Amino acid sequence: MQHLLTCSLLLALACMPAIAARAQWDPVGRAGWLRQLDPHVRTADQVQLYASVASTWMLSAKARPYLDHADSLLRELEAAGDRSQQTRLAVLRVNLLYMEAYQAKFRRDIPQALAMFGEAVLIQEGLGFDANRIHDAIGTLYRSVEEPELAVEAFRKGLASEKNDPQGRWALHIGMAGALADMGRSEEAAKWLLPCDTTVAGVLPMLRCEQARIAVLKGDSLGGIRLYGQVASGCGTAPDEWCRVAPLTAMAKLQLAGRKWTDARALADSCAAVALRTGDEAAWCTCMILGGQARLASGEKRMAERLLRSALDTARHYGYIGLARLSGEDGSMVRAAELLKDLYLADGRLPEALRMTSYWSMLKDTLNRRDGRLEVLRAEMHREAFADSLEQARITAEERRLLDGQLATERLRRAYVVAGSIAAACILVLIAYLLARRLQQARRLARQERALYAKEVDELLHKQEIAAMHAMFEGQEKERDRVARDLHDRVGSMLGNVKMQMEVLEDRMDTDHQERVGQYRKVYGLLVETVGEVRRISHDMVAGTLARFGLEKALEGLCDSVRISGHLAVECHCFGLGERLERGVEIAVYRIVQELVGNVLKHAKATELVVDVTRTPDRLSVIVSDNGVGFDPHAATEGIGLTNVRKRAATIGGELSVDSTPGKGTTVSLECALGK
Repeated sequence: MQHLLTCSLLLALACMPAIAARAQWDPVGRAGWLRQLDPHVRTADQVQLYASVASTWMLSAKARPYLDHADSLLRELEAAGDRSQQTRLAVLRVNLLYMEAYQAKFRRDIPQALAMFGEAVLIQEGLGFDANRIHDAIGTLYRSVEEPELAVEAFRKGLASEKNDPQGRWALHIGMAGALADMGRSEEAAKWLLPCDTTVAGVLPMLRCEQARIAVLKGDSLGGIRLYGQVASGCGTAPDEWCRVAPLTAMAKLQLAGRKWTDARALADSCAAVALRTGDEAAWCTCMILGGQARLASGEKRMAERLLRSALDTARHYGYIGLARLSGEDGSMVRAAELLKDLYLADGRLPEALRMTSYWSMLKDTLNRRDGRLEVLRAEMHREAFADSLEQARITAEERRLLDGQLATERLRRAYVVAGSIAAACILVLIAYLLARRLQQARRLARQERALYAKEVDELLHKQEIAAMHAMFEGQEKERDRVARDLHDRVGSMLGNVKMQMEVLEDRMDTDHQERVGQYRKVYGLLVETVGEVRRISHDMVAGTLARFGLEKALEGLCDSVRISGHLAVECHCFGLGERLERGVEIAVYRIVQELVGNVLKHAKATELVVDVTRTPDRLSVIVSDNGVGFDPHAATEGIGLTNVRKRAATIGGELSVDSTPGKGTTVSLECALGK
């Protein structure tokens, strides 16, 4: 039994680096683990299940709740002190520390990440297992903060610790080569890459990526792109294609640097598609930013703004402010905000540029505060200084103890004299302070309770208002369906019968009475128009295209119906609507766009109308813009149409904004979070 336990633990530790290298993989396994989770079960197996789910989102904020629960449960089991579970719990603790360190690195908290990796090394070596994979992660972390000398030392420790782990050994070789190349020692780096065995699983993609990076450092961008391309085309296919993200991203950046906007855009789009399929939100944000940057450089400002805005909103939703980075690159939120502020400034949109500049500056300040480079250096120097001065500190402490013994009696005597004179005063001051603080706390609690009550009342009223609007719009849709069915089934049938009878009557009419024949045909023409109008109204009321084909086809049909050649050019762009939304959301969005398009036709006097609908993993964005006469949204009073639009937006939890200037058109935006 002990032998089987040891083998299973070694297998779990051997799988640890694969977790880091394949952060977003195994969605099938995750689905199975999720079904087995039970927060009421307090066992080591449940800790392993929660950790396994978290490992499939290693580079995502989605892992956070699963890691927190696993840590809490593991602490509870450790406190129970079951000796039969001691080794297994220690292995689980190493695994959690490893993932927590990656999350800390992901948040740009470098000192915390180093502390967790260090604790994992101590436990791992205490168990008698190899710690080479953890040393590899530490070396990679040092490289991410541009400390290649410390990275080299970490990789050397990993190689000294490695015993029988070929994949880990060659990963350390590749990491060592990268750190040496960062120090400008390319020839020495190449020697570390030579012995790498590419027949070992996972080694070839890592080797080619590092060779490509070294080629770029030496000025051979074309060679680097060729090597990255080999990795992207051969390292994986759906669903195990996450390893394509890094080379596609690197190639897109190189093409941007070479001013090849079309190639950069295609690579960024491919990268975004892979990231979306594998669930890597952080990589999706990075690729969307690269795509926006390429389109911005090639003059596609509207599409660039859409991509950058989507990346910023998604990054802000997940908190990617300090995404761990190599070569000093900023995280997604900072980069997207920087490009948007430059875009707004170049377009002369000064208010938006000012707001985005302020937001970007705030993000940079926060990121700089989180930057752990100085802390890393200080921690390392303090550790070395402490080791060197430990003996001297022991001698000094002994001498000081003897001197303190001689002075202790005198200090004690004086302390008694002083204490006797001020004790009463201190007690009185303490009592007064405690009473004042108690009174202050009581007042603060009373204020907080009143504020909390007011907030709960406001939230209840808001929920009731939303529920009422839901009911009202649902009733409207049901009434539309009922009236449409009556028009189609009853009135339409009756008009069709009348039409048939009139056709029979026409055959019997005396052709000599031309005046009567003409009058009859005029009435018959009006009847045909009436039948068609009843049919059109019934179809409009039930939104037939929306129900049968979905939101994208319905919006395209709406745009086609209002397009007037030579007078009104209408564009409809839909992104990410291949999968159907909830019926209530589709109806609400369709009615909102229908109302906004109607407003343009009635009031805008526009020659161009653009409808943009973008769906990201967790958000829906709708933009309707025209080049009409515009208006002052602050001075104008909202009509019934725009008021209804706001109410419909509220029913799906959306936020509506109106941007208009007299003479410069109008843009109405809807942002809505999608439920999971």
